[in-house]
Amino acid sequence: MSKRAIRTATALALVAVMSVVAVSLLLTGAGGATAFNADASARAMPAQYAEQCSNGIAAPNPMDNPDLVADCAALLAAKSTLEGTTGSLNWSAHAAISDWNGILIDDNRVAQLWLAEYRLNGAIPAALSNLSMLDTLDLSDNRLTGAIPSELGNLSRLDILDLQRNRLTGEIPPELGNIPDLYELRLSGNRLAGCIPASLRAPLGSAEIRRIGLPICVATPTPASTSTATPTATSAALSEVMNRL
Repeated sequence: MSKRAIRTATALALVAVMSVVAVSLLLTGAGGATAFNADASARAMPAQYAEQCSNGIAAPNPMDNPDLVADCAALLAAKSTLEGTTGSLNWSAHAAISDWNGILIDDNRVAQLWLAEYRLNGAIPAALSNLSMLDTLDLSDNRLTGAIPSELGNLSRLDILDLQRNRLTGEIPPELGNIPDLYELRLSGNRLAGCIPASLRAPLGSAEIRRIGLPICVATPTPASTSTATPTATSAALSEVMNRL
């Protein structure tokens, strides 16, 4: 290989390495932003929110609380979508997350989100599904529009989900039935369509089902198998006898 070719190959390799470093800095937040652990990395928000929440104000001791930083980033990513045109949420990286509207912190994680009767007129952001330790989500008595995000079914710690008396449309996502300990679900007073997933009978209760006014979904029967049956041992033996005649 000529010296010119060697220099060219070396330059290309250097560019590739620099690109990887640049992407890594973007994801973790340049300028001293905290690095996330493996769990937080899986649910990382856009770099600007992670960097804002790593300033030591929103989340205290960010190096020691990477999961709270990730929760902060999830809320900032959801803010504009959730509040719509009202701009009524005080969520900001310039204030401690414990002082934000409707937020309850437990063991350095966002455990509850209470924003009932808060004049919210946006949509429910899928980014809320990144609050992995959330046990209560109450967005009732607002003016929220759009569909219920199926991603909320990923909130495996959720006990209470209250979305009643909004302006939500579309079908009830069956993914909500994946939440193992959900015992209180309120969806009435919206403009929902379709049917109610059978897996949600218990957390809704009979009274709430009546208020919603939709039928329970009927399970689709499994189609009968059309595959050709494998010959049994008896039929195989009979075939061998016939071949000997």
